[in-house]
Amino acid sequence: MIRSMYSGVAGLKTHQTKMDVIGNNISNVNTYAFKASRVVFRDVFYQTTKNSTDATSNVGGNNASQIGYGSNVASIDVNTNRSGMVSTGLDMDCYINGEGYFVVSDASGNIRYTRLGAFSFDGEGNLVDGNNMLVQGFAVSGTEYQLPINGTIVNFGESQSAKIISGYKTNIVYVQNAADAGVLANEADKTLTISLQKDDTAIPAVEPTITAMETLLQDATKWSWEGGTAPANFVAADVAGDTTVTPAEGETIMREGSGKVGDITLFDTSAIAKIKNTYGSLISQSVDTSGIITGTTQTGEIVTLGKICLANIANPAALTLDGTSYYVDKANTGDITFNEPNDGLVGGLVTGCLESSNVDLATELSDMILTERGYQACSKMITVSDEMLQELLNMKR
Repeated sequence: MIRSMYSGVAGLKTHQTKMDVIGNNISNVNTYAFKASRVVFRDVFYQTTKNSTDATSNVGGNNASQIGYGSNVASIDVNTNRSGMVSTGLDMDCYINGEGYFVVSDASGNIRYTRLGAFSFDGEGNLVDGNNMLVQGFAVSGTEYQLPINGTIVNFGESQSAKIISGYKTNIVYVQNAADAGVLANEADKTLTISLQKDDTAIPAVEPTITAMETLLQDATKWSWEGGTAPANFVAADVAGDTTVTPAEGETIMREGSGKVGDITLFDTSAIAKIKNTYGSLISQSVDTSGIITGTTQTGEIVTLGKICLANIANPAALTLDGTSYYVDKANTGDITFNEPNDGLVGGLVTGCLESSNVDLATELSDMILTERGYQACSKMITVSDEMLQELLNMKR
């Protein structure tokens, strides 16, 4: 049997595989977050009919003569390049503007990765995707209250209540130790006691030690003396200069402000977990660019539900397709870390959008024509080889 027959059969198989991949790409041209694949051919086994030889003083060199046996599929690669955004208008739809993958888990806790960010809350308050997979993220671990005072941030500690303290007067109490009353330049000896009060009802004070005293003492014209008789040399404007005021032990300088103590949500980034709404029915919910999910309760309170995490995968091309827009980590992916969106390693989130398919329809149609012609040529080669065999068999007549 002639070799061209086998080469033609091998070519038919490889072109059929390529046509299958092209068909899948075209079928998913409008599938959100779909990544197109490509087929790479390679030549295969060769029969060497004459070996190469080096030249000698009497005879010239000789090149090898080899006859090939067709083509084979070298690889089927996934094009992981991200595509553009498709606007959906839904608040919980998320597009990753950069690298990274959403992380979801099934009922058995098996992790899957996806670029498709079509999320919603189920009846139990779990954040899920369209296949009811649990979306993974960082859970709320507490709330830290902060107040900016003349450019310096004062922390009031953590709380699990997730409330915002507003409408309080801010009393900043400056206490100078009696033993060091004359050493005002030594910042280590200065302590600010910060308390909050509203409607003349005091709430527990927080006593942090602030070293950036010069920043806090700026704009001192609004400071007043409290807790004893003001010294004769007290000038409110001079407090900023910290040169003429020497309060005794227990005496204070107080400034009343109408500043708002804001809250900063803290997240447990040590491990990922499902994101769940424990506040019941929400009027609305939204996701910001850093993945923080907030909602508005029926009473109008704005609450933080969690933060979506993104997986940073060293070699995303090694992910194995698992169907329904999911990928799994089998081997060769390198290190996989779970990151906060927009942290430099992974992109930020754009809400109200999903990622479009990265299938280039013009390229796929062109490849389809070339593949079809290649298949026809391989088929024709088999036909011609058959005719040659027929002629050989007819020689006996």
